[in-house]
Amino acid sequence: MFWGLAIAGLCGLAQPVFAKCTVGMVARLPVTMEGPRATVPVEVNGKTTNFWLDSGAFYSIMSKARAAELGLKTTSMPPGFYISGIGGDATAGVTTVKSFKIVGQELKNLEFLVGGSDAGNALIGQNILSAFDTEYDLANGHVNLIQTKDCRDVNLAYWAEGKPVAMADMFKSDNELDRHIRVKGEINGKPVTLLLDTGATASYLNRSAAERIGIDFSAPGVVQSESTSGFGKSYRRTWIVTLKTFGIGGEEIRNTPIRVIENKGDSPNYDVLVGVDFFLSHRLFVSPAGRHVFLTYNGGPIFSMTTDGEIGARSTRAEGGWGMDNTEAPKDAAGFAQRASARASRGDWKAASADYDQAIKLEPGKAAYWQSRANARWRSGDDAGARADFDKAIALAPNDADLVIQRGFLRLREGDEKGALADAEAALAGYHEGSLERLAAVALFDRLHRADRVLALIDPIIALHKSDNELGNLLNTRCYSRALANIELAKALADCNSAIKRNGPIAAFIDSRAMVKVRQGDLAGALADYDDALAKAPKQAASLYMRGWTRRAAANGDAEKLKQAEADFAAAKAVDADIAERFTPYGFAP
Repeated sequence: MFWGLAIAGLCGLAQPVFAKCTVGMVARLPVTMEGPRATVPVEVNGKTTNFWLDSGAFYSIMSKARAAELGLKTTSMPPGFYISGIGGDATAGVTTVKSFKIVGQELKNLEFLVGGSDAGNALIGQNILSAFDTEYDLANGHVNLIQTKDCRDVNLAYWAEGKPVAMADMFKSDNELDRHIRVKGEINGKPVTLLLDTGATASYLNRSAAERIGIDFSAPGVVQSESTSGFGKSYRRTWIVTLKTFGIGGEEIRNTPIRVIENKGDSPNYDVLVGVDFFLSHRLFVSPAGRHVFLTYNGGPIFSMTTDGEIGARSTRAEGGWGMDNTEAPKDAAGFAQRASARASRGDWKAASADYDQAIKLEPGKAAYWQSRANARWRSGDDAGARADFDKAIALAPNDADLVIQRGFLRLREGDEKGALADAEAALAGYHEGSLERLAAVALFDRLHRADRVLALIDPIIALHKSDNELGNLLNTRCYSRALANIELAKALADCNSAIKRNGPIAAFIDSRAMVKVRQGDLAGALADYDDALAKAPKQAASLYMRGWTRRAAANGDAEKLKQAEADFAAAKAVDADIAERFTPYGFAP
């Protein structure tokens, strides 16, 4: 895709071992981490935006909703064509971007597949990334596309400077269209196939492979985790297990937690999906031409980066002296901001703040830097500094929809409901009516007790996500808002039941159905649902509060039932001191 670009000498690359080996930089993609997502700036038919880099996507792809947001027309693919991912299969169409610009280069009539669930953005996949060798250095904020020739037996980790380098063999596919990065690895001393995927927000071991290796899911320490999904409609169960060893190319990680995902009925061509947690802790050079992946370990947490919140802090690292200082001194504001975003993605908020300090010093007029430092300061406990940064960001970009929504929530917290409502309304113009990004405004309207506005906004979003794995959550939102507004209760009940059928008996969904039953006067049915929801989530404040209200309404003077109701109110308040304020405007005073 980039063959028209000029090839320059690869800056900083040591002389190759063999005279025949030649290398050249094709494109240097600036990467900013948005949470666990690696993003690059692009231009689509004149519209500036960001797309995600996804080394696990065989082709560049976007959802129907994203195509609609960008004003792109979608045409059908031949019957029988579908795409696969976590969550199952999905049908796909195709759209053509007449002018696609990336790092200053324009590609004409670039095709994207259209379909699957809305991940939140478009993905740049292997049809672009695999055109050359690729260096992934997310920790320093860039991905390099590199042309190599006659380098089959050369160590291409030019940055290592004599430090340990792991080298993993790549599998060669019989299908010339299969450009996935699959390499050989080991778990507990047994061979496994690894698929390197920057688009995966965490690393996952397939359950079938885990069982083949001999992992016992009934053993102490195995934790059932939240369900997850991908392109398909379905959600898959997950667990967290501890591996004795995880090996790749000679590097070994010991006693590491890792997520396991249910893959019953699937036959994926890999055992482990190696996600962005691994990429942030390593620097990799992927050479399909030489069929090797070279990697060095940056230091810090690896797979435990995403599991600490559920099983507690666990330090996972590469053993045997593999760690090396892989930091580069940024040369400009963008470089500091890119490195800061990577540090923030790994939870190193103080280091991220320090990098944003430098970015702001070099380019004080960019609102995004102030906003990002505000988030980093807030996460590190500096509330006053965060608010000052946020105010500065708003002053620089008063019409930025994301900033306006954030200010709305701040105003609401400070008691300025009128200002918060004005911000919620003003922000809407910045989002396509069917975009999942509008859910931030939906949440603000909900906190402002404006169920009517929630309902007006949620219908267009549902209309664009009928084949999406988010549909269950969207139906639940509409169900709950109808119940709060006390309108269309039969439709509300149907929405809740559909959400539960799709995603399973999730506590929040059962809580929503209970609210519908309260509005319908079915207090016994509501109490049964609240009991069920609280059995799954005992500290769900809304369920505790409304069970108390429902118990009191059904007590008919029974002292014991009234006592139970008061206990529920007290328990709800202990979890959320302001819980009554959320329900009193809808007629549910304590």
